Amino acid sequence: MNIRPLLPVLLTDRRRTLLLAVLVAILVLAAFHNRFMEDDAFISFRYADNFIHGNGLVWNPGERVEGYTNFLWTMVISFCMLAGWDPAVSSQIIGLCFFVVSLVSMYFLGTMIFRSRNIALACVAVLGSNYTFNAFATSGLETQMQTALILLAALLWVRILLLNLSVRRDLAILSVLGAASVLTRPDSALIIGVLSAGGCMVLIRQPAGRRETIFRLLILIIPAALILGVWLVWKTLYYGNVLPNTFYSKIVSPTSPRRGLYYIHEFLWSYFLYPFLLVALFAVKKFFQKENVVLLLSCAVLFAWDAYIVLTGGDHMEFRFFVPVFPFMVILIVWLVFFWLRPAWVRAAFLLLLFAGTVYHALTFAASTDPEIAIAPLRQYEGFFTREDESWTAIGKTLHRAFPGRPDVRIATTAAGAIPFYSKLPTVDMLGINDPWVARYGRLMGTTPGHQRMAPMSYLVNRGVNLLIAHPVVVTSSSDIRQIPIAPMDSIVAFRDATFIIIPVDSVHKVVTMYLRQNPVVDKAIYDNHWEILNARIK
Repeated sequence: MNIRPLLPVLLTDRRRTLLLAVLVAILVLAAFHNRFMEDDAFISFRYADNFIHGNGLVWNPGERVEGYTNFLWTMVISFCMLAGWDPAVSSQIIGLCFFVVSLVSMYFLGTMIFRSRNIALACVAVLGSNYTFNAFATSGLETQMQTALILLAALLWVRILLLNLSVRRDLAILSVLGAASVLTRPDSALIIGVLSAGGCMVLIRQPAGRRETIFRLLILIIPAALILGVWLVWKTLYYGNVLPNTFYSKIVSPTSPRRGLYYIHEFLWSYFLYPFLLVALFAVKKFFQKENVVLLLSCAVLFAWDAYIVLTGGDHMEFRFFVPVFPFMVILIVWLVFFWLRPAWVRAAFLLLLFAGTVYHALTFAASTDPEIAIAPLRQYEGFFTREDESWTAIGKTLHRAFPGRPDVRIATTAAGAIPFYSKLPTVDMLGINDPWVARYGRLMGTTPGHQRMAPMSYLVNRGVNLLIAHPVVVTSSSDIRQIPIAPMDSIVAFRDATFIIIPVDSVHKVVTMYLRQNPVVDKAIYDNHWEILNARIK
């Protein structure tokens, strides 16, 4: 079947276009129902806020550190904030838009690969109904933007692979898409690199002549090289380092391959995907047939990405790293179900197993009791912004009301997202994501990605921290002072007689802070707001 005229035909296929629209609408509603906000999203929001107010693309004004890994996403949020839109709401709306782009791209990919629009609809259903893929449409992170750009690039590469056809315009677009995906998140380079390697092999074999082949490769390379080259030069001049600070806090700091392997295992286990992996092992020879080149390329993407997960230790939150590559997993799963499994009842059983897995995962997933490999469920994150007794947003806003526009009051916290963003106070990120010294020399705490190091107490004092929040502790009465965890325990002997300020967040709840360095501005706030002061002898 010649699929060259297939895309124009799709646009006139009203019945399937309607089915696709209905399916996408249902999946968008499900994503809205599963919406949550990740605290890390507020890191980008803070950089964007400083940027639009003329402070530069920085965490604290006057301190140049690249604590974000999503330049293009941060720029998108900057434009939203410049327009006066709330970054949390606008990030979720934009995430849903990219979610739709991903689903529609999956439909076109499925149609081109399987030459069936009905199977393409099945691809969309499998992709969009996956709880992890669906939930990350509204996380406030760059995840769905990264995925949508990768899928658009995959669409053009599949066109080249299956049609043995390359148009100069397509190659230029591919180059820009590749650069945009890397600017959105640098690890996209791994996926784009695997796709490009497969596509370039086809380009080189096309009977276009040596000069034309070289010209096509240059069209593919030069736009991306120029875009990324300018970005890297700017980063080096602006931040003094080509690598982001997160590289030192997450990659250079000790990682755990065991955690990475467990991360992969938990994803496969909790979604009932191991039977599909077993079937794939029996069908692996088929992947090397010429007509199944896309399947082989999908396997290459997944193997490369899994190796990356193992080396970096995965992630501390529920399966975010699988979102960009899950479409390639869907391609393999759908092929196994519709082109390998026989008879029909077996096919139906595997489809049922697939959807049962996502329901089971959504309802039951919980963190391991072993802290070295624990993966936090997504549902716990929304509590930090919606549960009245743990609202990090409310803590940040309370601090902003108490110290409006005061660059001389400095806080420190491990929850370096919503609290710093809403407080707008100079902040020491105790986990080092936005602090170069902590990222390199902070006290080692474990191998949980992004949580390997912790700022010692001596460093917080030297940085002039006035209020130490650490991991936010919200209480309903001062008697709960015994529950306070002081995170940097290495110097606790020097602070055995600690002073605590109990700051009301609302009429019931209070956040506990340690008063490290005395500040007349803080003293005045204590007096004006009648905050309670406690001197608690710590054991």
